[in-house]
This record gives sequence, structure tokens and C-alpha cells, in this order.
Amino acid sequence: MAPLPPLRSYCTAPFLLHRPAPRRLAHNARLQSRRPPEYRDNVATRTQTGGMRLNDPQVWTLIGVFAAVMLGGMTLMTMQLSHVIRAETGRIDGTLSARIDGVDARLGRIESKVDDLDKELTNLAVRFWRSQ
Repeated sequence: MAPLPPLRSYCTAPFLLHRPAPRRLAHNARLQSRRPPEYRDNVATRTQTGGMRLNDPQVWTLIGVFAAVMLGGMTLMTMQLSHVIRAETGRIDGTLSARIDGVDARLGRIESKVDDLDKELTNLAVRFWRSQ
């Protein structure tokens, strides 16, 4: 088997083999050409500034629509949450009142049994000790 040639001969992108020296001079020249904006720069066109400014009516329309959608969504979620909470508390109230009624009925049966036991003990006391 023949030895493989070096990896450089397989590379089809010559820019990956050699990194060019940084262009510091051109970069510094670009930085020096940028000046801080002045007041008269506010009348620049969109192509000069790179986008829309906040004093355009379309931007304020979009901001208003976004705010309205967000407030409407929060209102809708709050209303749905309050309806769910109200329904769940109503369900819990119904369940608890049914259980309390069941416990009350059991206590009523226990009370009647205790009353019957009291009558029987009174009868036994009268019969054996002749007391009332």
C-alpha cells in the first residue's frame, strides 16, 4: 500500500491553510472615521442610520399593538385563572359539605345509641339498687 500524501494536498479551501495577517491599519482607520453623532444627524435617512427610528408612526403603532396584545393576554389569563379557582373552591365546598353532613349523621346515630345505653343503665340501677 502506498503512503498517503500530506493532508494539505487534500484540502480544497486554500483560505483554511493560511490565515492572512490582520488588517489593523484599516480597522483603526474605520474607527477613527466614526464620530459621535451630532444633533444635525437626526435628520439622516434610514440608509444612513441602518433602520427605523422611534419617531416613526409605524413603530409607535407596533408598540401600541404589542402592548394591547400583552395586556389583553394577561387579562384573559387572569380571568381564566379566577374562573378555575372559583370552580375548584365550589367543588371543594360541595365535597366538604357532603362529608360534614355524613359525619353529622354518624354523630346523630352515636348520640342515639348513647341515649339508649343511658336508659338501659338507669333501668339496671333502679332494678338492682332501687335508686332513681
